[in-house]
Amino acid sequence: MRHYLAFTAVLAAALMVSSCGGNKEKRSIDAPANPRMSQSMERSAKDTAEVLDITRKYLDTLKDGDTEGALSQLYEYGDGTVRPLSDGRKAELRQTLKDFPVLSYQIDRLLMYSDSDTEVRYTVEFFEKPEGSTQPNTIKCAVNPVRVSGQWYLTVSEQTRENNYKND
Repeated sequence: MRHYLAFTAVLAAALMVSSCGGNKEKRSIDAPANPRMSQSMERSAKDTAEVLDITRKYLDTLKDGDTEGALSQLYEYGDGTVRPLSDGRKAELRQTLKDFPVLSYQIDRLLMYSDSDTEVRYTVEFFEKPEGSTQPNTIKCAVNPVRVSGQWYLTVSEQTRENNYKND
């Protein structure tokens, strides 16, 4: 009986490995490239670390209750230039952050499409849920880091950009 179970386990593992390998090869040939993905963008582990670091710093500042400090870490991006947030944009974000304070957060995903199209998606808990409650107490959010002249800056999009691409 042991030999039968061992043989079955080895056979299952071999099938999984061969099927995964086949899908990778087929996918790279047949799958269309994500239209948002820049093939010329240089990506490195350093970029990933920097983007995650500035995002965590921003979210930790919000978690500490320092809305003004968090807003000072955000920028606006347009025409290839980065500038501090306008007073109007600060007021909008200040109200949003007041309505949805950050009690805790979890970074869900980092998507680096290009220097000017990067997303860090995260989930925020904005109030403590009473035991037994089914009321949602989290919201999904995103920041949009941009790289200008080798430097990463944290921006927040004015509108949600939905991505219908299946392999985002």
